[in-house]
Amino acid sequence: MSTIDAQVTGWINALSGHSRALDLLMIAVTQAGVPLLVLAVATQWWTREDRRSQRHATVACGLSFLLGLALNQMILLFIHRMRPYDAGVTHLLISPSADPSFPSDHATAAFAIVFGWLFHGRGKKALWFFAGAMAVVLSRVYVGIHYAGDIVGGVATALLAAGLVRVSYWEGTGIDRWLTGVGGSPRACWMKAIAFVRQRTGASDLMHRLFGVVVVLKGLDGVLEIAGGIALLFVQTGAVVALATALTAHELSEDPHDLIANVLRHWAAGFGRGTQMFIAAYLLFHGIAKVTLATFLLMGKIWAYPAALTFFLVFVAYAAYRLSRVWSLSLAGVVVLDFVTIGFVAREWHVAASRKSASISGSV
Repeated sequence: MSTIDAQVTGWINALSGHSRALDLLMIAVTQAGVPLLVLAVATQWWTREDRRSQRHATVACGLSFLLGLALNQMILLFIHRMRPYDAGVTHLLISPSADPSFPSDHATAAFAIVFGWLFHGRGKKALWFFAGAMAVVLSRVYVGIHYAGDIVGGVATALLAAGLVRVSYWEGTGIDRWLTGVGGSPRACWMKAIAFVRQRTGASDLMHRLFGVVVVLKGLDGVLEIAGGIALLFVQTGAVVALATALTAHELSEDPHDLIANVLRHWAAGFGRGTQMFIAAYLLFHGIAKVTLATFLLMGKIWAYPAALTFFLVFVAYAAYRLSRVWSLSLAGVVVLDFVTIGFVAREWHVAASRKSASISGSV
């Protein structure tokens, strides 16, 4: 089987190097294909046709996407396959990757979206996204970064992830109504928050005004963290090192002892693939938690505070464990920001609990 895999991989990769235009096209597809597919899925949120089912399918695609990539990280704990260019099977058109070859994250991400549409009754959309997914996975072999077997493995984890989402995430349930916003509950909460901030603009109680602003900003920050986590999943580690080198080259040529430039280069040199993937997953779950927390805070759910504190403390504890084994300045920065978030949540919980107690005493 490995011989056939290598032969098929070699045949596809042998097509490269003959046409500069085709090479550039394939490089563009392999680098931008998945982000463009994700963007295309996101735009489906605002479609007017059958909005309830459409948003349900869109959320299912996102969950399949995240679950598929999580499954890949579990597989990497047990399987460490050499990249085809390291084995002399392919010649490489892009920067090398530091992580193992099997399975292909790009194949998983692209086909998780395809299966997400297909399993939720969106056959026509699945067909369009299938064309895009095929372009992405073929480009991965064409540029020499993956075996054909890596693509098959990635498609298999995508199928498994989408299947698990299909049997566990049902349309019309309470969590589905909340996630899709049908009935306007999340949107109404955010509009209520904006109104709250505006109403407090002329008030003397500065802390109340700051509370409303912090809750809204916390949710928006969560959205940015989700976007950053998704981007980190597909940025090559070598690109991070190359960017740091380019940014510091001029400063170090003038002053080899420049503190900031040397710290930046040292950070980039220690920015391994394992740290990158952990930070990506951390940002994704951290961002989702922030958006969820902000929404439930605006909905007045008192249980959201202890749940959020527990969630953040668990992540901080695990991140501290990783830092004790391998130091990473970027991960340490994320932990510091998490401690700040914990402080905000603890204070807001105290304020909300005091108000609830006062309300109960007043009613009695």
